[in-house]
Amino acid sequence: MSTITAPPAMTRWLAGSRWAPDFVSGGADPALFCDCCAAGSGVPSLTALPAALQEARRAETLSLIRAQLRHFALLLYMKGKPDQPRCARSARVVALLRHAQLPFAFVDVLAQPLIDELLQEFSGLSGYPQLFLDGNLVGGYAAIARAIEDGTLSRWIEQRCRAEEVVIP
Repeated sequence: MSTITAPPAMTRWLAGSRWAPDFVSGGADPALFCDCCAAGSGVPSLTALPAALQEARRAETLSLIRAQLRHFALLLYMKGKPDQPRCARSARVVALLRHAQLPFAFVDVLAQPLIDELLQEFSGLSGYPQLFLDGNLVGGYAAIARAIEDGTLSRWIEQRCRAEEVVIP
């Protein structure tokens, strides 16, 4: 596998306002993702909640997923964290993204049971990792690996960068 260097337009786009100011490749501000971290307790499973509360939490969690997808240009839903992946496929995708020098945000679905349950319904994929580019699903492990290795993901990002640089008079 050869090293891929991000072109200047891609670097500007990835480092733009859509990233948290203190963003480091492979992570983001956990406050953007989790309403339970401050308390340090887990979120109950959606199916264990009473019906009225279940529907409210479902709507709230779907809104959170949509906000995450709007906020981050390249977002990886994975098991664990990039420095401590909890499944082999998540570890391999993180390695591929880092090798390709593509900065990404992530959400640990194991720490977020409601997101874990609802994202599978939202995306139509049953497993993890799942990668989204500009809010659009790239795919699961096989699709992500293929898109990175054959350069498709880099080309999609480059096209997106060029589209943002077009100035309409």
